[in-house]
Amino acid sequence: MTSTIFSNWLCEWDKELQAKSKFILLLIDNCAAHLKNVELKNITLEFLPPNTTSFDQPLDMGIIKNLKVKYRIKLVNFILEKIEEKLFDSSATANQISGKINILQAIQFVFESWREVS
Repeated sequence: MTSTIFSNWLCEWDKELQAKSKFILLLIDNCAAHLKNVELKNITLEFLPPNTTSFDQPLDMGIIKNLKVKYRIKLVNFILEKIEEKLFDSSATANQISGKINILQAIQFVFESWREVS
């Protein structure tokens, strides 16, 4: 997410809400992409206090963290397998090898990781 993408999306949504004469309050975190100076008519932005993610968004600390750990394990195992199979020259770094993963492989890693989350 970038600030440009977020701002464009927010402005488009604001236009849709204006057409429907609807007003909303949107609670958002303090991600750097979430700009505070966006001119909106039908959306009021309210920012969560800094450093409260673990209290306000418990999924970030539990389920999502668990998913990320399982995904990273799959990624590291993939890199180690490729090194053992000698599919890359000996000077290749882990970053270079992980950069060779395509979207389908990444989706499969996420899918498999999600199935392992209890």
